[in-house]
Amino acid sequence: MFESDAAAEDDLPPPRIDPENWVDRYGDAMYRYAYSKLGDHGVAEETVQESFVAALRARDSFRGDSSVSTWLFAILRRKIVDHYRRRNVREVTLAGDGEQAAPKSRSLSSRHRWGDDPAAMFEEQEFWETFDRCVDKLPDKLAEVHLLREGSQHRPKEICKILGISATNLSMRLHRSRLALRDCLQKNWFQDDGFA
Repeated sequence: MFESDAAAEDDLPPPRIDPENWVDRYGDAMYRYAYSKLGDHGVAEETVQESFVAALRARDSFRGDSSVSTWLFAILRRKIVDHYRRRNVREVTLAGDGEQAAPKSRSLSSRHRWGDDPAAMFEEQEFWETFDRCVDKLPDKLAEVHLLREGSQHRPKEICKILGISATNLSMRLHRSRLALRDCLQKNWFQDDGFA
């Protein structure tokens, strides 16, 4: 009886995936992740597009062992690695390349404290600029888990599959990333000094 059940499972068609909704459902999260790794808007957009094209071509090979989101992000990660292999160097955005340099220091008033109204504080563009610089300062492994969990809202199980790490390792990395972000924000937002 068990053999026939196993044979019946083998005869099931692969799970149906709907490419028509990929861009709407996953595009923004994939772009944020790609941009966080590549640091260039155009290259990030191109890499996400390449990922969608690769997924579209390989959709018949999707077995359903993971969610569509996990599968798409795995393809995106491979495309990012391919980008760096082709370039063989990491791109660094320099302020002299036509982009405006971020101010080297900030005169923050004493109103930026942990006890302030969070809703008002989070709406401030300056806060997000500081936060982004703090994320940029994270080591790659910590930034990666932070962006997948907090930025892209992936479930921990999906992140573990995407990165090939254990749940314990994920918890440790998330904890370390949050501590590092807290320390960076404490130094660079909640105190009156400039960005360190």
